Amino acid sequence: MEFKKTKIVIPMRILHFKEWHRFKASLGSLPFDVLEWRIDILKENQPTAFEAVIRDFQTTFPKKELMVTYRTEKREVNEEEKEKREEVYTYLLTQPLDYIDVECSFIAEHLPLWGEWPKEHLLVSTHLYGEEAKQRVAIGSELLELEPKQIKMAVDPLGLSQDTDWLLLEQERWTQAEIPFSLMVMQDCGKWSRALAPELEEQFVYASVGSCCREEGQFTANEMKQIEEELWQRRKKSKKQTQCDN
Repeated sequence: MEFKKTKIVIPMRILHFKEWHRFKASLGSLPFDVLEWRIDILKENQPTAFEAVIRDFQTTFPKKELMVTYRTEKREVNEEEKEKREEVYTYLLTQPLDYIDVECSFIAEHLPLWGEWPKEHLLVSTHLYGEEAKQRVAIGSELLELEPKQIKMAVDPLGLSQDTDWLLLEQERWTQAEIPFSLMVMQDCGKWSRALAPELEEQFVYASVGSCCREEGQFTANEMKQIEEELWQRRKKSKKQTQCDN
């Protein structure tokens, strides 16, 4: 039986385009599969510079994938924000990207756009905080009805027992639907959920360049790679033992 490899994603949160070269150097030989560029963090709007970074990344790391995320603070319908998002998404759809991460509440809002882009490159995501986190099972059901090609759910912690039950429920749900998924409990107390990502054969797990710049709950890319390798060794040993028993 073949096991699915979980891709290690490193988020990039640069404020200015000139910071790209320093960040690129920090990637070095780190074990990662996908770079997630959080362009909502950018304080500049220069398409030429944006495209230059994309070309440089793809030239420097030809075997790596590029994901772009544009997430606004307000998720409710707001005409000004909606117009801005539509402008950004319309532009992104013209670029040679592997994935665009779109908050699920924006899918219906900008539905005509997505027909122009292969769905397998559209990562439907949701981030549930506070009271919303308590509705995560119901929200997961709503997401399933969207029939996404891939899904990401990040939730605030509610307690180890509840969080574990939720993680296993969603893993079963999305596996049965044959939809690639990424699940995580946020904050440092939810770090264990990321350690389980390779075991649950999730699509992506998010990691940092180093311990000095990690976000809450993240492992470094090197730590995540070690977790993956230990899992593969256990599985190889188990497979070998099974073959011997037979």
